[in-house]
Amino acid sequence: MLLAVFPSIYLIWYVYKMDGVEKEPFRLLAKVFVAGVLSAVPAVVIEIGLQHLFAGIFHDSESVVYLLVQNFIGVALVEEFCKREAIKRRVWNKPEFNCTFDGIVYCVCGSLGFATIENILYIFNGGGYQVAVMRALMAIPLHAFCGVYMGYYFGMAKKAAQDECEARAETCMTMCLIVPMLIHGAYDFLLSLNYDWMMLAIVVFCIALDAMAIKRIRNSSRDDMPFWY
Repeated sequence: MLLAVFPSIYLIWYVYKMDGVEKEPFRLLAKVFVAGVLSAVPAVVIEIGLQHLFAGIFHDSESVVYLLVQNFIGVALVEEFCKREAIKRRVWNKPEFNCTFDGIVYCVCGSLGFATIENILYIFNGGGYQVAVMRALMAIPLHAFCGVYMGYYFGMAKKAAQDECEARAETCMTMCLIVPMLIHGAYDFLLSLNYDWMMLAIVVFCIALDAMAIKRIRNSSRDDMPFWY
């Protein structure tokens, strides 16, 4: 259980401490985390439905086209959409959501709520310590850093909405779904390819993603500003 939960706690703490303008209240973050956990329920239901649909359309479940559609749409799009909507419902109209970096804090927290319940199910459903360690190094940071990019555009969308720039707000809301979907889908797609060298490609992908996401966190923290600035 410690291996299942600790990576999420550490990553939430890391992003939380980078929030330099105004810390978000723990009670609200706890609600966002729970919202992320609960968002796994509709995600699973939709994923099962789409899996049956795609299986009927694509008769070869090992074809590249099937794997692309299943991983990018049947998994990544569904999960990132459910997470984004759960987070938005919880914080969009809250007065505490008043700085651009807050979007990253909330989206990472919600994304890791989703990742934590997923992690617990994987580990205690026969995965054991080996799966726990692998997911702590790869899958959990992936969800967190998808949350970073979702949160960056989520904060920009709220800032644009506050400034009554509706077109920009809609563009940012679209980007806060599309960018994490592409990252998540690429990761799952690489995992689904059965090549000897694929694990090396996944490790390189994760290292590059981690480096870019950490840079995004630091730059966004440095450039953070209240919406009324």
